[in-house]
Amino acid sequence: MSLEKRVRRDPLAAFLVVVWALTISLAAITRGIGEERAYGLFTLAVMTPLAAAIIVVGVGEGRVGIGALLRSGLRWRFAPRWYVVAALAIGAVYLVAGAVAGGVELGAPSQGLGPFALRQAQILVGEELGWRGLALARARERLGSLGAALAIGAQHALWHVPLYLILGRALPVPFWFLLASALTWSVLWMLLLARTGSVLACMVLHLSINTWAAVIDLPAEALGPVLAGYALLAVGAAALLPRPLVRFHV
Repeated sequence: MSLEKRVRRDPLAAFLVVVWALTISLAAITRGIGEERAYGLFTLAVMTPLAAAIIVVGVGEGRVGIGALLRSGLRWRFAPRWYVVAALAIGAVYLVAGAVAGGVELGAPSQGLGPFALRQAQILVGEELGWRGLALARARERLGSLGAALAIGAQHALWHVPLYLILGRALPVPFWFLLASALTWSVLWMLLLARTGSVLACMVLHLSINTWAAVIDLPAEALGPVLAGYALLAVGAAALLPRPLVRFHV
């Protein structure tokens, strides 16, 4: 079987192989190269989902497929309520959790608004068209809407580990918290993708996640309330997902 036929037969598996190969390769060459160069490799690593998606779609579907993938990130005409959900759902959880834990402090991104905005633009384009535009959409065909959300959410959480290895830093939160968060976010991403057909909606949610985290300073005691809020959010979003929720299709 030719490479093109293999990719067409299983683009999800091809994407995962390529994105992990690219990310781990970048992580493997960071040892002893210095902080400035490591940050440059980190910048490239953030773009690996987009690169993997373009490679896989290009091999399997050609320029037409690549165009369709890129246009999904520009599809802005969908019901306003989904913009509201994407922009405010995570912030509501953070604010309530902070209040329960004893208080919320608001601030500005530590690196400044300009660098923060540039970094977020790179993250949104680099991650969303790959993880949501290709991986989540294709996983839904095989695993159902909820099954796909959980499977891709776990992959997305794990993928962050080599990113921080490139920077030579520890994860900013315990991995179990990152995983629980990523699974909740992924259910929301699946809901937005299924109901709007737009990766742009997923980009808005991703931007809101990072922005709320940057401007709200939560105490350590808020981790429990945040997880409780995430659980309620995930259950509510799962109830709105299209059926089947779970399937196994090879």
